[in-house]
Amino acid sequence: RINKSINVIFILFFVFPSAVFGLRPLLTAERQLGDHCTSDGWTKNGGLPSDSIHALARGPEGFLWISTKKGLVRYDGLTFEPVPFYQKEPGARLQNIETRPLLVDIDDTLWIGSVSGLTSYDYRTRRFATYHDVKGLANQKVRCLYKDIRGNLWISLYSGPLFRYSEGTFTSFDKKDGLTGTKINAVVETQTGELL
Repeated sequence: RINKSINVIFILFFVFPSAVFGLRPLLTAERQLGDHCTSDGWTKNGGLPSDSIHALARGPEGFLWISTKKGLVRYDGLTFEPVPFYQKEPGARLQNIETRPLLVDIDDTLWIGSVSGLTSYDYRTRRFATYHDVKGLANQKVRCLYKDIRGNLWISLYSGPLFRYSEGTFTSFDKKDGLTGTKINAVVETQTGELL
């Protein structure tokens, strides 16, 4: 009986303290939704260049990067700033074109997939780099970006092969390398590092 009483006291004190002390839960379902959450709707009327949003990514400095049909946008919590990022050719002025997937990696690089290829933004140097000289990748619409546990960047296109970017080199993969098709909507990685 003593053991049973101790067990009951333990359960009441440590598992259900509110039952012992008459405390109410800190958050009820109503309070969670009503008191602790807010929602905002962003549209062209609020400063976005387009109502068509393709992707969101949060950078290391806290800005929210937004991929839209009218280009790349940076949001600081107050204002939306369109950010020209794409170079049609080396040395050309930066433009803002339709963006698709976004990815921020552990090296603090923002990867931007667009309707015309791949661009990166290095937070340390504050510079954009568009990859023009990659055969099969330049001027292609990017569908998906993924960074694997080994640090490789995988780039899937709307039409064309799958690319891997590793240590400054792009490698393409297609049916001859074992892919069943080239329309890849997403890359998934297992705990052992296998890509699906």
